[in-house]
Amino acid sequence: GTRSPEDYPLTPTNPYSATKAGADLMVQAYMKTHRVPALIVRSSNNFGSYQYPEKLHGLVITNLLEGIKIPVHGNGEHLRSWLHVQDFCAALDLIMHKAEDFKIYNISGEEKSNIEVIKAIAGILDKDYSQHVEFVNDRLGPDLRYAPDHSLIEKELGWKRKYTYADSLKEVIDWYAKNRPWWQKIKKNTDFLEHYEKQRKGIYDL
Repeated sequence: GTRSPEDYPLTPTNPYSATKAGADLMVQAYMKTHRVPALIVRSSNNFGSYQYPEKLHGLVITNLLEGIKIPVHGNGEHLRSWLHVQDFCAALDLIMHKAEDFKIYNISGEEKSNIEVIKAIAGILDKDYSQHVEFVNDRLGPDLRYAPDHSLIEKELGWKRKYTYADSLKEVIDWYAKNRPWWQKIKKNTDFLEHYEKQRKGIYDL
């Protein structure tokens, strides 16, 4: 499908995404009206080691390692663009050193649905994904697809992704498998457990 360039209108569908759009527009206003020498970077979803285990990749990997069901919002077909954190950091470094003031850059990865992510991780762990998922109520006003176009940063600054999703995924899974104490401690935390239970039951407070 089509992808959104930097000048595409921001159209959030829920309060959470509206706060992101609001912050973006506020910075743009300061750049235009007060000539504040800012830069805006819009990244797609990151994945990698040390990621908080409430996020999709960390949650799927650790739940599969623990033999716990994975809560899947709606039908699991929400599309996200997945970018390795090292590629994101490389883009940030490039922008900070070479970009002109007032520029806006998208940085994106490879598009996959939540179910595709779960299948890929389960496959590497030699597990049947269908035996490890439970479908729960979707979030209110969910964003069904994030599809930023990153051609501008490629053209102007020469950024290229170095990490492919398929090649990186096993490395990320291995990291979680070798660092169980790090994420097991987090997943025992009261705040994590309370949030996780709401997500698992599909409960979303206003």
